[in-house]
Amino acid sequence: ARVVADNELRVAVYSSNFFNEDGVTLTCRRVMQEVKKRGGQIRILTTVPSRKKRLGDRTVDDDEIIEIPAMAMPMPSYKRKEGGQDTEHIAYVLGKMLGQRAMRELLAFGPNIMHITAPDGGALAAISWAYRHNVPCMATWHSNFHEYVKFYPLTFLSTPLVHFWLWFFYMQVPLVLVPTAALCTDLAKLGLSRKRMKVWGRGISATTFSPEKRSQAFRAKHGCDDDTVLLCWSSRIVVEKRFDIFAEVIRRMTAEGLNVRMV
Repeated sequence: ARVVADNELRVAVYSSNFFNEDGVTLTCRRVMQEVKKRGGQIRILTTVPSRKKRLGDRTVDDDEIIEIPAMAMPMPSYKRKEGGQDTEHIAYVLGKMLGQRAMRELLAFGPNIMHITAPDGGALAAISWAYRHNVPCMATWHSNFHEYVKFYPLTFLSTPLVHFWLWFFYMQVPLVLVPTAALCTDLAKLGLSRKRMKVWGRGISATTFSPEKRSQAFRAKHGCDDDTVLLCWSSRIVVEKRFDIFAEVIRRMTAEGLNVRMV
């Protein structure tokens, strides 16, 4: 097969919650920016929230979005202050399918690779579309759903179902990029083929997160002197994010006599 030049890349990215700013979408946006910087083109297959929520996003243009329908089912929500009031938001939705309009837009775009970032019904439809049109398909692993399910009710029922779905879903994709070798081992225990998995390591930007950006004003605002250990939690506070581990770290540091403050 001919190697595609960077400026010939036409990448269709399936990300059902693209307008939720989390680790998955931030990673997607960095990949998109790199592809576009090299002269390639991008289309995002995603559910589209209210226009009000979209206005704050400048990562993509309107013509780079291909809208897909969301599955109508209850999902966890969270509250966020807007205008001094707590506003309820649906945290995440599931993609249901592609729909005729999305498939027409995909065909017009003519992707030369399909990138899957979430294992839902819409993603399965995207994989099927890619195979029917001879478009190579790959996936990236972002969320440990096989672990998350342990923290919710009816684990004895949901765990085998989730494990089966993950096995079935990712066996449809010839290449799955995972963040660590240890995760490869865990997923192999679920039945995923090691031959399909490759490690795509991620890390912390030493430029963005640098001691040079230490702010005395920020520390003073939170009542921290030079000897205070200031810890920042950057995530939703939900059980599957293992806030209990973070709390245990604080407890142990405090027991060792360190002055610890969390923000």
